[in-house]
Amino acid sequence: MSRNLSDNLLLPSRARLFHIGPPKTASTTLQAAAADHREQLLAHGVRYPGPRRAHRHEVASFVGRPIGWVGAPGSNPAPDRAKWDALMAEVEADHERRILMGHEYAAGSDDAMAKRFVDAIGERTHVVITLRDYGSMLPSIWQEYNKAGNVGVFDEWLQRVLQRPRPQEVVDRVHVRHDQGMLVRRWAEAAGPENVTVVVLDPADHGFVFEVFERMLGLPVGFLESGGLSRSNRSLSVPELEMLRQTNMVLREHDVAWPNYQRYLANGAALRMLQARKPAADEQRLALPAWALETVVDDMARHVREIAGSGVRVVGDLDMLARTPRLRGEDEPAHTEVTDVPIEAAAQAIAGVLSQASRRSWNFGEPKPAPAPAPGPSRAEVLEGLSWRELTAELRKRVGQRARRTRVKD
Repeated sequence: MSRNLSDNLLLPSRARLFHIGPPKTASTTLQAAAADHREQLLAHGVRYPGPRRAHRHEVASFVGRPIGWVGAPGSNPAPDRAKWDALMAEVEADHERRILMGHEYAAGSDDAMAKRFVDAIGERTHVVITLRDYGSMLPSIWQEYNKAGNVGVFDEWLQRVLQRPRPQEVVDRVHVRHDQGMLVRRWAEAAGPENVTVVVLDPADHGFVFEVFERMLGLPVGFLESGGLSRSNRSLSVPELEMLRQTNMVLREHDVAWPNYQRYLANGAALRMLQARKPAADEQRLALPAWALETVVDDMARHVREIAGSGVRVVGDLDMLARTPRLRGEDEPAHTEVTDVPIEAAAQAIAGVLSQASRRSWNFGEPKPAPAPAPGPSRAEVLEGLSWRELTAELRKRVGQRARRTRVKD
């Protein structure tokens, strides 16, 4: 379906499109579509570099941040910077195609880090920021925290986010990514407003964002949207969220390591609920309480003004960022008051954990091969690390073993 988009969206030849998200703005959907089309994209003059579905590890390694929570010192280091260097080596080696790259972790950059990204990617950098209205984003942001081990309460978190003046800790954790006016201005200053495109998502047209990226990259219309993408983008319901939050409380109490949490809970229980279950129409969804409306509406109006005055290219209807958000009904309980969870939700969560435990992802697909053990040191490396006394003892041991084997043969 054509959406009457402008014909001048096409980026220059060999442009490097850096999509920074932020989270919950179709970034995962776009990454999945690009990864599913990686080989076909090359034939259409576009490279989606790297071996994985997303560039999360590469971007995190550039920023120097760990993925997930930080436990005991050294338990969860940031990915090795070599991951970013390898990604950029592939980008630099392609002298013909446009590049599609990025991850929403980049949206958490401060002014200096944004400039570092632009300098590292090069003079052909074009930053793309996808946005949807802040009012509907806030419940989604808290949901993402739930899938990353959150144990807090939504209303208490929301009070801190909307507090004035803003606490610095909340600015660092939330507003750097999700204050839309500040986010756009930061990247416009880093890359130049002429090198930034803001795409306003249309909640009534899920294919809109695909066509915008297709036109920017010179792809046939419908190319990305036809990728057979099966991953759901629905939100968790309130009972699902509260079950996950209380599970987080138990696991955090017992110091479960992030890699295990990510595998079994985030990519097992939570992902299977999202993909394999369709909540009933009357199952409560998370929404803003009425007391938050005035502050949120003021923030959204400011975002629209600041983006409009930033000089960046805007694709879509900027006024959609100021839509009045849905509010929690007077008869709807807060998530902490929910005590009943549908049996089907619990069953799918348990199934997701067991499917991951059997190395079959969330969907009981073909088992993944177990990772090969890390190679141990060679004999020469072992001997090289011994002192002369240890070396003498080792040689005596080996001579004795060889003598015994010889006697047995005789």
